[in-house]
Amino acid sequence: LRDSRMLDVSTTAAAMLDGDVLCTLEAEDRETPEYQEAFRILSSYEESIELEYIYCIRDLKDGNFVFLIDPDAVDPGEFGEHIPYTDALYQASLGTPSVDKVPYQDDWGRFYSAYSPVYNSKNEVAGIVAVDFSAEWYENQVSNQVRTTLLVTVFSQVFAGIIIALIAARSRSRFNAMLHEMNRV
Repeated sequence: LRDSRMLDVSTTAAAMLDGDVLCTLEAEDRETPEYQEAFRILSSYEESIELEYIYCIRDLKDGNFVFLIDPDAVDPGEFGEHIPYTDALYQASLGTPSVDKVPYQDDWGRFYSAYSPVYNSKNEVAGIVAVDFSAEWYENQVSNQVRTTLLVTVFSQVFAGIIIALIAARSRSRFNAMLHEMNRV
């Protein structure tokens, strides 16, 4: 459930961006309307969703990934700055939205990330949207899910036990009544 929520967030953000624009952006384009529009979309989206960070990544095609756009107001990743490799990031670079299975730690903290590709008009991966959720949030979600599953399981077993006891009591009552009638006859 939490992985699908994370993927929904990253995939929605990726769908809002223009891949034809992303694949052409360079560091000197920061003041262009195209860059500013992508920056505005990411920034607005980050403010409306429960996540730590959102940013765009460029795949340099040699297993290296770098920041493309980072709307973080306090400490943004610099255009072209290296991003640590994860299997989920690599899968997104191949076109499959993915979520980190283990948290990673960097200068900004400890996170689980979801990555979704942004496609250009040729249906090629033009960039990747990453959304970071704090590892604490993610682990709380897992804990809540386990707790909910356990409570539902226990409640279901108690409920099933009560139903079985009621059916057994009713059956025993009917059997005793039938036995009483047979003894009377």
